[in-house]
Amino acid sequence: MTDDLFARIQARLDALKISARKASIDSGLGPDAIRDIGRKPNNSVTLSTIEKLAIGLRTTPEWLAFDIDNRPPAEPAYDGGLRVEGEVRAGTWLEVDLETQGRERNLDLYPSVPVNLDTRWPADSQFGLIVRGPSINRHAVDGDVLACVDCWALNRPITEGELVIVERIKDSGHYLERTAKFYEDCKDHYKLWPDSTDPRYQEAIVVPKGEPGEEVDETGTTIRIRAIVAWIHRKAVKRPNRSANGHQS
Repeated sequence: MTDDLFARIQARLDALKISARKASIDSGLGPDAIRDIGRKPNNSVTLSTIEKLAIGLRTTPEWLAFDIDNRPPAEPAYDGGLRVEGEVRAGTWLEVDLETQGRERNLDLYPSVPVNLDTRWPADSQFGLIVRGPSINRHAVDGDVLACVDCWALNRPITEGELVIVERIKDSGHYLERTAKFYEDCKDHYKLWPDSTDPRYQEAIVVPKGEPGEEVDETGTTIRIRAIVAWIHRKAVKRPNRSANGHQS
């Protein structure tokens, strides 16, 4: 069981791109907790430890211990659609209320998108973000909704060229910029690219590969890749009414 448990732990570390040390600390355990599980495969791991590890690895104790996922299947939610919890807007910093963080804070501000969720992932891992601005306008324009999947639900690493949701954090978490970028994995760093016709959005964010999950860009700002974008939703545009002579009425 311990070998299987450690394999699932490693899968989550790879998917989240974090170190065993960070996941151990985030779980409220000692910094070597995960490493010790790998070193001592014959030792049993208590249920309490598994429950704590599930928090740091952003999964469920059932999956971690037994490869069982008892979360609700992906199905319509929040009035039968994809819940929208905010926006992506390059270059805009939001002040964060640390005491009221969470998805629920914005659910009343944005209507859900009336589509079924993707059955490949749990319902609670899927959410929408509205595109604001032109930073990825070759692919998604202002008003489009990005259908996102939290990294914890992927059980795989982020792949080359994938569109991801990037959160940059500064001032001890009091300010946050959320944007969408294309992922490029390099040898000792990774790059997060816009893809825009606007000359303001042509340069990549270059992030050295330091402590995984706690990378810092060239400005000293913490970088977090929160989710991938699975698909893009765009409302149909109606053709304007035209008179018989071809002029818009």
